[in-house]
Amino acid sequence: MMTRALVRHLVLSAILIIPLPACSPKTEPASSLHPGLPFPELKLQRLDGSFRNFRAASGKVTLFNAWGTWCPPCRKELPSLDHLNTILDKDHFDFILMAMDTDPLVVREYLHDNHIRLTTYIDQDLHITNDILELKVYPTTFIIDQKGIIQLIVSGEKDWDSDAVIETMNELWRNGMSTTTGMYNNL
Repeated sequence: MMTRALVRHLVLSAILIIPLPACSPKTEPASSLHPGLPFPELKLQRLDGSFRNFRAASGKVTLFNAWGTWCPPCRKELPSLDHLNTILDKDHFDFILMAMDTDPLVVREYLHDNHIRLTTYIDQDLHITNDILELKVYPTTFIIDQKGIIQLIVSGEKDWDSDAVIETMNELWRNGMSTTTGMYNNL
């Protein structure tokens, strides 16, 4: 018969050995995607179950944010992303949220209850999250230029509606990456 101490030790050992995805405000880059590379084309699932082929080279600067309702840093940053969407020119900027959740109803209710109005898709089987984007930290936001090239990857929580971010995003739209490189320190 196992003692409580032995059972506790076995459970804690299993927890420490099994790698779990971190919902962490730490900064770590995505594995194979880096600034300067094209953002991959994706088949995104809408919350109603239909699909959209997403290609970032839309002529707009795109902010593609991977988040989850179960992730406190993700939930904390969503209102500032939503607010940034109301500040930036919709003719120049596009916002895409991809929820890493299994239940579209939970995502829809969360967005409704928190007044988040951004276009949202769901990655129910985590194929995009794990196999295509190879994300390690949530939330992760890709800033993609008008030609579909990744300009910046922000891993972890961010205050997206700060003056510095707004200035940097507008400068990226106007002049591209070459003149905004130093400004990325603001992000």
